Amino acid sequence: MNTLADRTGSFADTDGDGHADNRLVFTWTGSSSSLRSTIVNAIDDLVSSVQFDRVSLQVANDPYGFVSGITPEYYELSSSADGQTVNFQLEFRGAVAQGSEDEVYTLTLNVIGDDTVLLDTLDIYVLVPGSSY
Repeated sequence: MNTLADRTGSFADTDGDGHADNRLVFTWTGSSSSLRSTIVNAIDDLVSSVQFDRVSLQVANDPYGFVSGITPEYYELSSSADGQTVNFQLEFRGAVAQGSEDEVYTLTLNVIGDDTVLLDTLDIYVLVPGSSY
C-alpha cells in the first residue's frame, strides 16, 4: 500500500504539521464504528490538505459565443488562500439574433484548479428577449 501511495501521490497532512507528506495508508482493527471514524478522518485530512496554486474560470458550453472575455484570466493563490473569495468578470456580446419569442440559453461555468481539477460548476442563463417587447 505504501508503494501504491508513493506512485499515485496519495499524501495528506494526517499529523497536523501543515505539510501534506503523510501517505494515505491506514491500518484498522476493531469495530465497524472505528473503521467509519478512520475513513471519515482520512477523508477530512485529505480535503484539508488540498491546495491549488492557480484558479481559473472556463465556460463549458457556449456554442453561440455569448461570453467574449473573462477577467482576470486566472488567480495565483498563496498557501494561505483557504476560504479566499475570488471574483471573475464575464464580458458578453449579442451572439444570437432576436426572434419573435424570448429564448433562454444555458451556459455552464467551471472553476478549475491548477488547470486540471474541476472545483465547482455554475449554470447561468442568458435571456434573448423576443421582438414582441
